[in-house]
Amino acid sequence: EKLITSEIEATYFAMDIIHKEKIKETSTSNNHPIEKMNKEDEQIISLLSNNARMSLLDMSEKVKMSPNGVKHKIKNLEKKKIIIGYKTKINYEKLGYLHFRVFLHLGKFTNELYENIKDFLSHRGNVESISRYMGYADVDFRCYSQDIVGLYNLISELKDNFLQNIIGVDSMPIFRWENINYYSR
Repeated sequence: EKLITSEIEATYFAMDIIHKEKIKETSTSNNHPIEKMNKEDEQIISLLSNNARMSLLDMSEKVKMSPNGVKHKIKNLEKKKIIIGYKTKINYEKLGYLHFRVFLHLGKFTNELYENIKDFLSHRGNVESISRYMGYADVDFRCYSQDIVGLYNLISELKDNFLQNIIGVDSMPIFRWENINYYSR
């Protein structure tokens, strides 16, 4: 038996596991106008997806443009919100943290409830992302904890704050997550 699920929106947070800093958020909501890309835009995004640290000079050779032309294209893609951020994937497991994915089943989903849960989780400091779904779960989030007790405490606090809304919680550990390419061809 297979379950079909579809992500509607995801929000990524800057975690403060390593150092404390102001909360930053990046969202993939569909509230943006449709933008067009040309062949060079697609090539640049593909190159950045494989290696976001690639130099402008190396990219310019592959795209057959000047380094300044590539830089201008990237700035334009950022301005249009086609590129919404760059993410360094830190191996928190090497720092002694466990990685979990938590699924929330809600009694009745509302946008206001989702925003409240998102706000609550964004202030925990160890939550990497939260997503809204259709299918298996209404909401899921990814978090880190130094032990299983930390995860259970987070879930307990979440359930206490949203007692009338959360009807079920499932979680699973993530053991390996090395390479993420959001743009593949």
